[in-house]
Amino acid sequence: MSLVNQVLKDLEQRQATHIQEVEIDDLHYAPVSPAPAKRNYKWMVFAGVLILLGVATASGVYLFDAWELQTKQQQVATTTTPVVAAPIVKQDAVVTETQPQIKPETHNKPTPTAQAMPVVEQKQVVAIAKPPIVSMKKSSTVATEEAQGTLAKKIVPLSSEQRAQQAYQDGHGYITRHDYRKAESALRSALALEPAHLKARELLSGVYISQGRWIEASELLRDGVSIAPQHHTFIKLYARSLMQLKRDAQAITILSEHKPALAQDPEHYALLAALYQRQQNHEAAAHLYSDILKLNPGMGIWWVGMGISLEAMGEHQQAVAAYQQARKTGTLNSDVARYTDNRLLALDAIHYPIN
Repeated sequence: MSLVNQVLKDLEQRQATHIQEVEIDDLHYAPVSPAPAKRNYKWMVFAGVLILLGVATASGVYLFDAWELQTKQQQVATTTTPVVAAPIVKQDAVVTETQPQIKPETHNKPTPTAQAMPVVEQKQVVAIAKPPIVSMKKSSTVATEEAQGTLAKKIVPLSSEQRAQQAYQDGHGYITRHDYRKAESALRSALALEPAHLKARELLSGVYISQGRWIEASELLRDGVSIAPQHHTFIKLYARSLMQLKRDAQAITILSEHKPALAQDPEHYALLAALYQRQQNHEAAAHLYSDILKLNPGMGIWWVGMGISLEAMGEHQQAVAAYQQARKTGTLNSDVARYTDNRLLALDAIHYPIN
């Protein structure tokens, strides 16, 4: 409005000047100033319109750029928020590095409210990630105590059964190296820890028998029969120990009370037949030899035992046949073979024919 007032004042001054000139000179002069003034007014109006248009255009461009920038930032926030959220759970430094990517690079104006939403989500994720970080801040003393506790759990003491097994293995190793003193000590330790360790008892009884320590062997095996009455190895070894101690009647009782099936353990009955024979019960002995030879006719020593009982019973021809069968097996050792030959020669000498 100041510009319009100035134009009007200019026109009034020009009109006053024109009146004075007419009165003074009384000339018919047509001044040309009003026309330029009128053109200047239009030009100024036109310039004002142009300025308004420029301002409107600049405002429109600015608003359009702001809208476009906001749209792009929302798209960037949408696409980058999952990527940013993933490393935030692991460490806070990732949030600091990724936040500048969300801010606009070409404008210094404050970020719209829509752009701040990803940052709020990141802070929430960081808050969730803080508890595990705090829980990991443990003193070295606690960590050491926990480590010591873990090691203590792994160190489990051996049971008596496991220690007995270890002692048995040690004893077995000493026997293979012919160190019977250490073997006896190890096997005794095994039985003290686990009396029902059958293999340790068998091995120790073998050590005693090999050294001719029949009393110790018989006591060890007697306890074994009491612990495991169905373990036939203990029964047979115990009977042999009693035989060496000249306690045949007790040995017969043990074998008779613990009889297995004939086919299961024919050696049990061979030992019982030998005891019957030593007790002069040749009929019972011959009967048992006959039964077990049907199961295994290749045992020469059983044929010899049968021959002895038959010979004692006066069955000389059958005794000769048994001795001959024993020689045919080829399983006799030198002493028994010599004895068998001598019995054959003796029977031949008393005129019992030998075919």
